Amino acid sequence: MSDSKEISWRHRVWYKYSVLLFMGFGSGLPLALTSSTLQAWFSDFPNIDLTAIGALSLLGLPDTLKWLWAPLMDWLLPPFFGRRPGWILLAQGGVTIGLIVMAMLSPGAHPIAIALVALWVAWCSASQDIGVDAYRADVLQPTERGMGIGASMYGYRLATLVSGGLAIMLAGLVSWRFTYLLMALTMAFTALFTLIAPEPSNDLCRPRSLKVAVWGPVRVFFRYPKPWALLLVMVLYKLTDAFGLSLNTVFLLRGV
Repeated sequence: MSDSKEISWRHRVWYKYSVLLFMGFGSGLPLALTSSTLQAWFSDFPNIDLTAIGALSLLGLPDTLKWLWAPLMDWLLPPFFGRRPGWILLAQGGVTIGLIVMAMLSPGAHPIAIALVALWVAWCSASQDIGVDAYRADVLQPTERGMGIGASMYGYRLATLVSGGLAIMLAGLVSWRFTYLLMALTMAFTALFTLIAPEPSNDLCRPRSLKVAVWGPVRVFFRYPKPWALLLVMVLYKLTDAFGLSLNTVFLLRGV
């Protein structure tokens, strides 16, 4: 009896890790497609100057500002599939549709339209990150968090390689349209794992109001020792890397 219980426990834990791996992959996939890979696509058109390509770095703002609407997602209930997976699925659907629309456009003819759709993709991606982070906190037991977060981050890093260097290589061999359509299909495939995600066993109670959703976590955060120092580290961590590497792909492709 004890052996069967142990096997069942291991099955459930590794099932969680597998789902979190693909959820992490879904979180990382849109990142390069709205940053370095998109800049590489724009750099293929000589009529688009470096100032315009540099302005695409602003597409990273939703990821920076996602804390603004995270409490709203914590408070509101999605129309289907539960509190966390429902929001994740909606965001993944938004990313998939956005990538398909981007594939149908061309930076040479529709630069502003592509930038606006990419902003939508970036916003959906940031919203997906909110849902995945919350789901991971709910579904993992304290003893599982190390492996669970590791699986999620491994999927995230793998996705950045797929949507970054691999996507640029594929675009050189085939076309940008095919590449972005393939990334959209990959995103849709990732959403299948959200559909089969296990229910959290320690799902936190939904906040009673938006005010509680906003100020509750703030009060908890400032109970930690030296909260201002921790906040400063979070804001400044890798800030110089983000600025210094913002046009790295364009520099390598254009050689300027």
